[in-house]
Amino acid sequence: MSPEHRRLVIEELEAFQKTAAWAHIQESLDASARAALWSAGRRHPDQIAHANFVAGAVWAFDELRKMPGQLAQALRGTEALAAARAEIEQ
Repeated sequence: MSPEHRRLVIEELEAFQKTAAWAHIQESLDASARAALWSAGRRHPDQIAHANFVAGAVWAFDELRKMPGQLAQALRGTEALAAARAEIEQ
């Protein structure tokens, strides 16, 4: 990825996190996590397997909420490494 493209993607990710669409996605993820936790309180034939499934689902919802910020941070790190390499090579 070129440095220009990387900066554009970072800017777009940061802008996306401020949109109503992202706010709606986060609300949907939160509602899904609450529903999964609510279902964990009910009796199921295989309580342990269900509890593990719910824990995994809640973890996945949390990771999805963090994804745009983590992607932007990873790209910033790549950009910083590229800048440092370019400076060393000079």
